[in-house]
Amino acid sequence: MSADSRIMGNYLGDLVGDDIGEDELSELVGDLELGRRMRRGQRRRATRGLSRLGVSRTEVNATRSAMRARQLQSLNAQAQDDGEQLTAGHYVADGGQRTLYLPFSNFATVNALAGSTGQLQATVQRPMSVRRIILDAIDNTTFLDALGTLGVSNVSIGVQPVFNAAGVAPAKAFANNTVGNNLETMVARVGTIITIQLQRFITVANPSTVTGYLVGVSAEH
Repeated sequence: MSADSRIMGNYLGDLVGDDIGEDELSELVGDLELGRRMRRGQRRRATRGLSRLGVSRTEVNATRSAMRARQLQSLNAQAQDDGEQLTAGHYVADGGQRTLYLPFSNFATVNALAGSTGQLQATVQRPMSVRRIILDAIDNTTFLDALGTLGVSNVSIGVQPVFNAAGVAPAKAFANNTVGNNLETMVARVGTIITIQLQRFITVANPSTVTGYLVGVSAEH
């Protein structure tokens, strides 16, 4: 009986009572550990066994996830106690979300004439869902804020637009001190290019340089 099986057995025992024999529990857990690789007949047998024991599939999945998380946490704690240096090879059982900052990979220069355009891009390196877009624009000569003279005509994640319809939104809606700049986009996978299309509203004296970054939450499972 593997370590996973013993831990899973303890958790299942808590759910369905202590009157289950070790052999029966070991066989049941063994089937569960096969996961998606189980043949149809094995899945049916495991399901019937669970139904007979009064355990729902949802309960078992939740229990097994909790079991695995506790085991990984224990292994990492033991590694730290033993003075091991944790590396990417260690598993960290943590299902919590992380706030991620994704800077644009370029500065966009937008010319002074009305209708002039520019583009900002960022390439996703960890799966994330975008929550905020932060933009800043500086007049190239006076160094004054120029965000109010610009608009955002499109935001796309790969080929998927974030805007619900075509149009131009004021770039000031995406300033760092605005409220209501709250998004919940589709998940951007690794390698996805996020693009911001910029457009000048009015003619001004000088070109402007636009910078910014994206704020999102991790979407790794």
